[in-house]
Amino acid sequence: MNAAKILRFAVIAEIVLILVAIPVSYWADRLLPDEVLALEQNQSNAFAGIDSISFGMRIVLAFGALVALGVWIASITGLLMLKRWGAWLYLITVFLALPAYFIMGFDVLHPIDHVLGDLLRLFPGFIIGLAFFSDAIPKKDNKRIDNDPVESSS
Repeated sequence: MNAAKILRFAVIAEIVLILVAIPVSYWADRLLPDEVLALEQNQSNAFAGIDSISFGMRIVLAFGALVALGVWIASITGLLMLKRWGAWLYLITVFLALPAYFIMGFDVLHPIDHVLGDLLRLFPGFIIGLAFFSDAIPKKDNKRIDNDPVESSS
């Protein structure tokens, strides 16, 4: 199996894992004890004062989240087409998403959620490694077009 197929498989596997992790997360939260859920709800985090944020700021935050989602979808599309710009967009979205971990505060997870979350943190590194450090996405310098009239006439 070549690197391009592995990259495409990893991207598709990440999408499937995200689609599986969302409903499993809601299901697994119901398995946690009430005391644990109360502890999580009483935490203080960056969103504790969300009610005091103006409507305009909420629109800006929602717009930013939609733009980030759109850029991520574009990066996934670029990766599936084995384009270098898709790899760069993916790298940017992964690093721009990191501050969300600090904003959200602590989270109490069921072990099932924890395993899925660990896998979801593993996939971006694997995808970035394949995209940048393998021959999955051809580099511009290494491309050679066999039908190039300039080369065939020499």
